Amino acid sequence: MGTLIKWIMKSNKKRYVEITILNICGILSSIAISYSAVISKDIINFAIEKNDKFYFYSIIFFFLVIIGHITFGISKAYVSYFKGGYMHDAGIYTYKTIINKNFQDFIKKTPAQYAELSLRTVEKVANTLSNYATMGGLVYFFKLFIYMSTIFVLDYYSGLASILFSIILILLLLGSNAYYYPRSKKLNDLELEVKEYVSDMFAGKFESALFNAIDHEMVSYNNYVKDYWKRLRKLYIIDLLYSNTSRRFISTLFYFYIVYRGIKLNDVGKLYSMTTIFIMIRMQLYNAMGAWHAIREGMIAAKQLEEFVG
Repeated sequence: MGTLIKWIMKSNKKRYVEITILNICGILSSIAISYSAVISKDIINFAIEKNDKFYFYSIIFFFLVIIGHITFGISKAYVSYFKGGYMHDAGIYTYKTIINKNFQDFIKKTPAQYAELSLRTVEKVANTLSNYATMGGLVYFFKLFIYMSTIFVLDYYSGLASILFSIILILLLLGSNAYYYPRSKKLNDLELEVKEYVSDMFAGKFESALFNAIDHEMVSYNNYVKDYWKRLRKLYIIDLLYSNTSRRFISTLFYFYIVYRGIKLNDVGKLYSMTTIFIMIRMQLYNAMGAWHAIREGMIAAKQLEEFVG
């Protein structure tokens, strides 16, 4: 993690201002969306009762939705701007460092590997902060806190169930990470070797055609990459079982419990609000899978950059 933070800090100082703005807008957006879900309870109940307060609460709801979408749009725009800026800053640093290496250090890796590092690997570091669904640790945890607090206000037992649901999903995430992280690092290193092999194969296309050796090259290619694809497929299948199939099954069970609590409370407005808030909590926790995936990919990329670039 320290290496990842080190490489994130290689960006220009003005990137910190961009991160601050998008975090503030993200927090305002989460507050507006959360409160709109709460007052939707009153809107539904007032509509059923034909209470005149229905119109006043509807206007508030409308403005909250507008504010939520505007602040979300501003945050999303700044995220895209940040990614472009970071890739520019870190890309120039990486390219400059590589080009200034002494010859003995430079030939330890191939030009194709250095090109991969200065473009795609740098992008993986940027992705730890530039995917808005998972962007901004402060925004992410603030949203989760606001949604948890809201469902507690609506129903204490649903709040407890949401906490238990969060703990189970986090444990699944940790289990997935324990399997995925070390194997992914080895596969990323192997991928660079495969790309170098393919690059050399295409560079020798003229000789292969001249000596009628294309079929032989294809056999060699299949043998070379067979192990890589086999290990990659196995990694993705097991990670899918940990982070997708299991979480969907568990989230369905807890969703049914939230619906049961809403029915038991005999309040249509609360039933709607509780299920809406639980879905938002579930989305945040699902994003934790994506957030951690982006972080662990960024950690692997930062280690590669530290190793090859310095």
